Amino acid sequence: MEELNDAQERMINYMSMFFTAHFTRKKIGAWFMDGDTLIDFIINRRIGMKKPLEVGLYGVNEKQLSEVSEKMRSPIEKIGDKYSLTIYHAPDYKVPKVHVKLYKEFPKVEGEDIIQCPPEKVDMLRQKDDAMSQYGTWNYLIHPLYKYVLPVPYRVGAYLDITRPGWFKELKHDPRPKDPEIFFNPVRTKNAVHLMKMLHEAADTAGFREYIFPGFGTLLGIIREGDFIQSDRDMDHCIMGPKITKLQEERFLVEVAKERIIRHHITENDTVERLFLKGLYEGRRRNPKRRKDNGRFLWTSCGHLKPSSQQGCKSCVWKWFEHDGYAWHSKGTKWVNGKKFNEEEFNYDQADIQAIAKGIRAEYVQEFTQIKFKGIDINVPVLTGHCLDAWYPGWARPRSGASRKINVLIIPDWNKPKGWRFA
Repeated sequence: MEELNDAQERMINYMSMFFTAHFTRKKIGAWFMDGDTLIDFIINRRIGMKKPLEVGLYGVNEKQLSEVSEKMRSPIEKIGDKYSLTIYHAPDYKVPKVHVKLYKEFPKVEGEDIIQCPPEKVDMLRQKDDAMSQYGTWNYLIHPLYKYVLPVPYRVGAYLDITRPGWFKELKHDPRPKDPEIFFNPVRTKNAVHLMKMLHEAADTAGFREYIFPGFGTLLGIIREGDFIQSDRDMDHCIMGPKITKLQEERFLVEVAKERIIRHHITENDTVERLFLKGLYEGRRRNPKRRKDNGRFLWTSCGHLKPSSQQGCKSCVWKWFEHDGYAWHSKGTKWVNGKKFNEEEFNYDQADIQAIAKGIRAEYVQEFTQIKFKGIDINVPVLTGHCLDAWYPGWARPRSGASRKINVLIIPDWNKPKGWRFA
C-alpha cells in the first residue's frame, strides 16, 4: 500500500468515524467501500488517494445524510446519482473528497442480504473469523501499521456482480514480489501456465473449450491476485458436465494422456528450457474416478512435470454434474472417509454410501465469459463473485484454507438419485 501522509491518515480516520458513528452504530444503515475504491482495495490492498473515495450507504436516505453532513460541518454537493462530501480539509495536502451513493435495497442471494450478514449468523461467523464485525460487514485493516478498518459488503462478490457486471475483466493488479521459497515461485508459475494452456487445448480438441474453467483457489488467485496464490499447492480446472457428451469427455481424457512436445521452464527468464515428448500424466497421474451408474468420469489429476524435482505443478480436473438445482463435484469413493468428511458431522456411514459431493447453486455456473490470464484466453463464470462468496466467505482478505463444505451431497447409490440427500 502507498504510504499515507498525516492528513490522509486523519482523513481515513474521520471518514470511518463519520459513517460508523452516525449511521452504522445507530442502526440507521450500513456503510461500506464502493465502486473503484472497493475493487482497488480487494485486489491491491490499498486505498488510492489520487481520486475521490467511493462509499456506499445502505438504508440511508438523502435527508439523513444531509442532516449528518450539516451537523459535522462537512460540505455536501449532489453530482449525478452521488453526493460529494468534504470529510476533512487540509489545504497543504492532497486529500480526496468522498463520493457517497445511497442504496435502498438489493436482491437477496440464497435468501440473504448481500450487504449485511443475517443477525442470527453474525456471532457464529465472528467466532471463526475476526474480520466479521458486529454489524454484519467484513472489517479490514487498510494496512498492518494503521489501526483503522474499512467495511466490505458481506457478500462482496455478489454485490460486485450485481452493481458492476463484468467487474473482473479489466482489473489492474499491482506487481507482487515473488518469494523463491514458496510453491508458486517464478519458474513453477511458468510451468503451471503451460499446463493450463495445454488443458485448454485438450478441451478445444474435444470440442468444449467454452465449458472448461479454473475453479476454487485457482480462480480466486486469478481474480484477487492476478496470479496463482503463492502458498497454494496445485491448480483446479472444472468442466461443466451437463454441457458436454460422453464422447467429448473421453476424447478429452485421450488428449490429456497423448504425447506432445512439452516445454519445461528451468529458469525464470527463459534463457534455459527443455523440450520433451510426453503426455500430461507424465509427472502426475491419478486415473479418472468414475460414476458407478453410467461410467462417466468425475475427477482426474495430471501434471506434465514432477512438482518436487522438475518445478512442476499438478492440476485436478473436476467434471461437474447437476442435481436438485446445484452443480456438484466429487472424487467418488475417494472422499468417503472420515478424514475428509467427518461421519458424525455429515451424518453418514462409510459402508452404506458410494460417493460424497460438494456443490454450489447451478445458476452460478450457467454462463461464462472470457478473460486474459498470462497470455491465455480462459473462461470464468459471469457470476464469478457469487462463486467466490460461496467457496470462500470473506475472500477479500487473503487467508489459508480449502473451499467451505456448506453444500454436501450424500450419494448412497448412484443408480437411485431419489435417495441422494443433503448432509
